[in-house]
Amino acid sequence: MPFFFVCIYNDILKIVDVNNNMYWQEWELFVAHHISFYVNLAIKMGKNELSLRNLHPGAYGTKENLDIVMKLKELGIYKSREQFPLNLNLTHGSEIPWNNGHCVVVNGTSAESSDIFYVMEDVSGVFYLIMGQNQWDYGSKKMTEKNVSDEDEKNFNSVEHSELQEYRDITIIFTTQPYEGSENLPEILIVSKDNFKSYFGPVFSARATFSLTRDINPNFWDINRLKNTIKGIGDVSMDTVIAKRPYISEDHFHNVNPGADKRQKLDFFPFDVQGTEIYAPDHLIEN
Repeated sequence: MPFFFVCIYNDILKIVDVNNNMYWQEWELFVAHHISFYVNLAIKMGKNELSLRNLHPGAYGTKENLDIVMKLKELGIYKSREQFPLNLNLTHGSEIPWNNGHCVVVNGTSAESSDIFYVMEDVSGVFYLIMGQNQWDYGSKKMTEKNVSDEDEKNFNSVEHSELQEYRDITIIFTTQPYEGSENLPEILIVSKDNFKSYFGPVFSARATFSLTRDINPNFWDINRLKNTIKGIGDVSMDTVIAKRPYISEDHFHNVNPGADKRQKLDFFPFDVQGTEIYAPDHLIEN
């Protein structure tokens, strides 16, 4: 769903109360607002139930999990001061009714389990605790199945050792990295770089990827950041480094700048779409 489409609809329908500076400063808040908006818009359109497949389009998961049909309730956004589930009495100025099915909660700072969570009831009367984990692992090229399973186990253990055993738990992994592993892990949904477009829509996914990778993207670094990364470079040479942007890959960047530090994982979105004249012209590859 394009970003401008969502904004226009929200301005007219007032589905979610959004601060103007919210979307790209805090990713957890963006995900929470996206989920809330998606559910509330479905309700405005006359829906009272949807499967997880339709609530989380394009997400990897087992057929059994994706086919679970959930009852829809209007959702609001809450930021907890406490760490859930270590503390079940959540507040942010006032008490957060996190278990009434109307809340998407951004977990307290440094919480060991989920970054966001919310409760949903399926059409059979089973209650689910859905826990979102945001994994921006810049140090590796792929999010592995083990990484995903470890995060799910962390969530499972946090619930298992609390007063939440009456809930079935489902983990949703959000990662900017490509995912490598089984796409059919029980009780886990995966939203990765591979399916961002299906999940967020083309404009959302592009903006999300840029926002989350710009700190490791030399195409958008300022002069001081470039100087700190490329050894022994002077002001005159720096002008050349900047003039040769955009860089489309790590090989391209290091071939042009052999003195650059190779220890840091880099990203080159949106210039890394090789094989097209727009994003990978021959003169850039040759340089």
